[in-house]
Amino acid sequence: MNARVLGVSRRVTQFLRWWATELAACAAELMGLIAPRWRAPVVVYIDSGRLLIRTEGAANTLAEVEVERDHFRSALPERLPDPLPSLLERGRRARLVIATGNAFVRQWRLPLAAVPHLKSAISLHLSKLLPMQRAQLLTDFEIAAADPAKGVVDIEVAALKRLDVEPMLKSMQAWGLRVTSIRLADTPDSRERFRIASADLSGREWRVRRADRVLIGTAAALSLACAAVAATQSYRSQRTFEQAKGQTSILAASALSQRQSLLARLDPLIALSRVQSAPGAPELLADVTKLVPHDTWLTTFELKERRLRLVGLSPDPAAVVKLLASSALLNDVELRSTMSAGIGTGKDRFELTAETKESAP
Repeated sequence: MNARVLGVSRRVTQFLRWWATELAACAAELMGLIAPRWRAPVVVYIDSGRLLIRTEGAANTLAEVEVERDHFRSALPERLPDPLPSLLERGRRARLVIATGNAFVRQWRLPLAAVPHLKSAISLHLSKLLPMQRAQLLTDFEIAAADPAKGVVDIEVAALKRLDVEPMLKSMQAWGLRVTSIRLADTPDSRERFRIASADLSGREWRVRRADRVLIGTAAALSLACAAVAATQSYRSQRTFEQAKGQTSILAASALSQRQSLLARLDPLIALSRVQSAPGAPELLADVTKLVPHDTWLTTFELKERRLRLVGLSPDPAAVVKLLASSALLNDVELRSTMSAGIGTGKDRFELTAETKESAP
């Protein structure tokens, strides 16, 4: 039964992956048919040495204009350079891409368990990661790498100064462009990273046209189809999990019962082993006789359970305690009392106690 369920689940997963690939390809082709190429966004790349504007015209002609700049904070031109104004309609969407070297980018490592709550975790620590107050910066983050073996994920946080970006946005709006996003890239042709938000972006201004309605309807239909497939797969996975859990619970209960029975049988054996391994009176007497010096006499050797009591005469009872403390059979050697044995004897009467170890080495 389990093999059959696993086989069906594998086939369903393969089918869903194929279907998702086909849907993505169809969506890309549909976008190419119903969205005119002249509506592609304008890309404005800015670094410390140049301003590069790229756009595609109605006749699928690529226009690229480059303007030299003194430094990154130089003001942008008041008007679009020629021949761009003749190729653009007012309200054309634009994407501002800033060189990565002009932004603050820092990498941060977090536990992999924090990924479901990544936005909250970064918001709590963002003030410690940034070089300035958060209100003066535009920020975003993305996952750079993940290491499941070590259970960590690397996060990259990017920040731009508002004082640097806001004049650029105002100049681009004066050109008639609608800036919808701010990205970072190392070069004009490299991969764009991050998606930095700003209150000055006009991406929230909806100007729904006929092509937009078609795109929205298509996206909604695809979303409903994906949601239905995901719900079906989730229900089947949950049902399979419950069945496997029920079978595993029976086996686990049986194994736990056998373990408890074995432990109950082992308890008397463990207690007997401890009793047998404890040193007896002959071993203790031999060990004590070997350790005490020749000028020490023992008058009492008393062993009750694990407690040993010794009484004797010695010129240095403290030395006797020190020697017995090095015994491999005794613990907690303690001098209980000491007093002089008499004038001229040169010895003291002492009493000490000790605990025998449970097992001899």
